[in-house]
Amino acid sequence: YYTNKDILSFLKIPKEEAEKLLSPLTSGRKATQIESLKKGISRWRVDTYLSESLRPRLVRPVGHYDPKLLLKVFRQNHVNALIVQILGLLTLIGLGLLIDNPYFRIPAGTSIFILAAVVAAVSGATLYWFGRWTLLVLVLFLLTINFLSTFPMFNHQNKAYGLDYNGERPIYDYNTINQQLHPDTLAKDKATTIQRLNNWRLRFPSDEPPKMVVYCVSGGGMKAMVWVMKVIQECDYITDEALLPKSVLITGASGGMIGASYLRELYLQREFGDQRQPIDEVHIDKLSKDLLNSMAFTIVSNDLFLPWLKFEYEGYTYQKDRAYVFEKQLIENTDGLLEKPLSAYRVPEQQGITPMVLLTPYIVNDGRQLMISPHGVSYMTTAPIGHSNPGTVEMDAVDFGRFFKKQGAEDLRFASALRMSATYPYILPNVNMPTIPSIEVMDAGLRDNYGIGSATRFIQVFQDWIVENTSGVIMIQVTSLNKIDAIDQNDTKSLYTSIVNPLGVAGQILSLQDYELDKSIGFVYDLLGPENFEVVRFVYKPNKNNPRASVTFHLTNSEKEDILSAMNNKENQAALLQLKSALQN
Repeated sequence: YYTNKDILSFLKIPKEEAEKLLSPLTSGRKATQIESLKKGISRWRVDTYLSESLRPRLVRPVGHYDPKLLLKVFRQNHVNALIVQILGLLTLIGLGLLIDNPYFRIPAGTSIFILAAVVAAVSGATLYWFGRWTLLVLVLFLLTINFLSTFPMFNHQNKAYGLDYNGERPIYDYNTINQQLHPDTLAKDKATTIQRLNNWRLRFPSDEPPKMVVYCVSGGGMKAMVWVMKVIQECDYITDEALLPKSVLITGASGGMIGASYLRELYLQREFGDQRQPIDEVHIDKLSKDLLNSMAFTIVSNDLFLPWLKFEYEGYTYQKDRAYVFEKQLIENTDGLLEKPLSAYRVPEQQGITPMVLLTPYIVNDGRQLMISPHGVSYMTTAPIGHSNPGTVEMDAVDFGRFFKKQGAEDLRFASALRMSATYPYILPNVNMPTIPSIEVMDAGLRDNYGIGSATRFIQVFQDWIVENTSGVIMIQVTSLNKIDAIDQNDTKSLYTSIVNPLGVAGQILSLQDYELDKSIGFVYDLLGPENFEVVRFVYKPNKNNPRASVTFHLTNSEKEDILSAMNNKENQAALLQLKSALQN
């Protein structure tokens, strides 16, 4: 008799049973609602409501019902709602404990609904118990949470998997990072890279200097992952698979680097005898599998309710959060090929078998780049003039391998390195590094979304070797962002527009990068000469009838088809012909 009855059912209950339902839910709170109902007192007046068909309906009068009966219905509904909310929360926690099993990763939309239900339950309970004091209690609650988050026990910082966070930590200050510019260090790293370039050169006839190909791939979530992989596959197809052997460097940001790294790994596996064809479109299907659902669910379950869950990697313990499940899902989608440490690429890159991948996440604390490579790259931490004339220009990057050598830099999980370069704000957590003071890194696109800055610096450092041993450089720029957009109209200004307009430059950060990086490209033209340097651009442009694919880790089938079909537009077909011609010259 306690739940699941409407008001007509209550009218049939004997008086003795009905009286039981009038007792308060708890002894500490009086049932003052009865008197309010009798007097017609209400916080809100409701005259209309939306029906199941979302049509407005008038509220039926309830004046002919005994207020006690109305209260019975309210009380039973409160209990029902409480039971459902508790079951929902327990289900959420249970699924969070099973996050390693892909069958228990629910869709992102469901995760949002569950989170909304939990928020509604907490806010409803707070409003019920504290009444007019709710706002004050809410403020005190937030202040308490903020205070507790300053203690390590309650502040679970994300980490780079494979690094040692328990031992000695390097001091991150100007003097320490400046030691990477010691002349002996620079000379050693340059000599090692030149030896690698010489090994690459030995793959071609001695009397025919090859073209040196450099990839610059943009960020842009899964859209960029698919677009970059499609472009490189097409380029390799039209050159009879002669393009990758001529490739020396891959730079860029975010999703583009994930797509390029996966394709590089497929080619590397073929070198070792694997029968999979890198240009097969099935690999795009695998790479484009959803990454968002598992992350969204983990935010709701593990990040909020199960922050103590741990996992072990290479002898170290880390937290199971949305970063963990992102890497796990990515590795699953790519058949486990990206499940290897950074050091696994040292020998193949040094032998010139596979192009060098340079990942450059952004250091939040000071704006520098963190140069992640299995090799020493101290020469990439400042402009070349800073090598011979210290103090003329500032260091704008840090050599990851050298700076974190004692923390096991070479054991860094390669999937973690890719994640560090693709840490889009809020979607993935910033990665805390084992330094004193602690520094955070995030998406490489905040500093250089196209990788052009890193590529042009590499060319500048080794220009003498390039001129002597190659017939020129081809820079292949693959971008999922349009370089030429329609100019926003700003003729009619409201007061709000006038206030926020000065902040509009923040939304143009990628356009500003475009202009600055084009200067770097112009500098390389001057450095090598137009006859020895050529830029080939592939730009994703959506079809006229389709909106541009979203920048996220999930693609719909129509978005995926639109991205793949963009390769057929006349600009990209012309770029393919330009590339083929440049390789033959």
